Amino acid sequence: MNTVTGQTRPSSVAEPVRRNLFQSMWTHRADYGYVLPAIVVMLIVIAYPVYYTIDLSFFQTPPGLQLRDKKFIGLENYRAILSSAVFWKVTGNTVMWTISSTVIAFLLGLGCALALHREFIGRGVLRAILLIPWVVSAVAASYVWKWLYHSDFGVIGAALVSFGLAERPPNFIDNINTVLPALIVVNIWREFSFAMIMLMAGLQTVPDQLLRAAQVDGASAWQRFWHVTFPHLRGVSTVTILLLAVANFNSFIIPWIMTGGGPSNASPGQVKRTQRRKPADGWRWAGRIFLAVMLVYTVVPMAWMLITSLKTGFAAMMYPPQWWPAEPTLSNYLRLLDPRDTIGQDFLHYFWNSMFVSISTTILAVVVAVPAAYAFSRFRFPGRNFLFFAVLLRNMFPAVIFLVPLFILMRWLGLVNTHGSLILTYLTFGLPLAIWLLKGFYDNIPIQLEQAARIDGATRLQAFLLVVMPLSTPGIIATAIYSFIGAWNEFIYAATFLNKNEQMTLPVGLQRFFAENTTDWPGLMAASFMMSVPVVVLFLVLQRYFVRALTEGAVKH
Repeated sequence: MNTVTGQTRPSSVAEPVRRNLFQSMWTHRADYGYVLPAIVVMLIVIAYPVYYTIDLSFFQTPPGLQLRDKKFIGLENYRAILSSAVFWKVTGNTVMWTISSTVIAFLLGLGCALALHREFIGRGVLRAILLIPWVVSAVAASYVWKWLYHSDFGVIGAALVSFGLAERPPNFIDNINTVLPALIVVNIWREFSFAMIMLMAGLQTVPDQLLRAAQVDGASAWQRFWHVTFPHLRGVSTVTILLLAVANFNSFIIPWIMTGGGPSNASPGQVKRTQRRKPADGWRWAGRIFLAVMLVYTVVPMAWMLITSLKTGFAAMMYPPQWWPAEPTLSNYLRLLDPRDTIGQDFLHYFWNSMFVSISTTILAVVVAVPAAYAFSRFRFPGRNFLFFAVLLRNMFPAVIFLVPLFILMRWLGLVNTHGSLILTYLTFGLPLAIWLLKGFYDNIPIQLEQAARIDGATRLQAFLLVVMPLSTPGIIATAIYSFIGAWNEFIYAATFLNKNEQMTLPVGLQRFFAENTTDWPGLMAASFMMSVPVVVLFLVLQRYFVRALTEGAVKH
């Protein structure tokens, strides 16, 4: 009924609405062109596997993925899973792993961010060191911590015995009571850096005037933090906790490499500011002590990796461990870099394969993410919010649920045992955060600059390329850094899609190659160290762009 005239609405009232929607979509067809590449890639590599995974869950599949012989069994797979004691045990471990890792990593990152927010000599160097764990490959981190935890030759056990805290070195990894806490320590080591850099960017947005006004009014350091600083950090804190929780819940590599599932399924299943110098107070000293502890926590694993790589096999197996080799040697590195040696040939193949895949993924990610993020920031086309949410939704799914359908898709496309399968997959999985990061940066660039360019005769594309692109350089560099690091360190899909030695990347080649040489810890540490060097150097050189991109863009939105 028409509320104005009292007459009944015609049944065809929906037709003009649909016609207006289609007309609006046609009017904005050029806008869709900016996001089309990203949407197509996401549909192929995300939407299809999600649908396929759900569909396959209702069937019984014979071994070997003979899908033509699959048998429909309805909800039987779900009933079997929900009635499995192992499933609930693993789920409980995963929940404990996720909550513990997320909360502790966030709090440690917050403490480091607050301590580093003050100006002091060496702050930049200390910040760079504390960021290293987030950049290091989970594979390399797993190996070095597995060596640290070694029940016979591990430095942690030896240190506990030396200080009288244990009668003999504990067996952290093979003990059902200690394996999960031990793995959580490793996971926190890798993730507190991410929380730190996000929160450091958030602290840059807290107005100094408010803090000074609170101090003049007699507020203590804690009161200034709780009533001024923390309310400005709520947005970035929420995003950081969400990203950490999703990453932890979907985690797989550290538990798998270090334990293979753990004893009795005990491991989870899956802008510079200048401030006036003030007298040192209790909070400042507390911050310095905290930073010193975090520095030790950060540096010891990397230092032990380097020290072990300079030892011979015999020296590495000495107990108590040698804190520094009596006769340091570079033989482990020379062997890896020797193309005449079989090990050297394989390692160099893995290295250049990783470099090719990572650079290719980075270039494509920037090419696809930049126009998509610009469109989501500037244009108001029908379905914009839905498409943006759909893109971000990908990160909510664990990587392992895509393994089987993506493998089948890559086999159908003829991409198994090719680097193309990895490039396409890595491109898709890096796009959500890259688009979110860039969109926040574009939101912060005044649109009046583009309007002025349009008045001067520039087309919309010219305004984008000649005005916006140069101003968004930090955001583009941050996107490139994120894409490169993610591609360089990825393990699960590389292990699934590649089984030819000459095609393997470093994370997989490292794991496969040393599987039969588990006693060659010096060689393994040398390979892990060399694998970590490129991404660490890249990030340390360009970290200021990453922090600026977060400060001027993402954390404000």
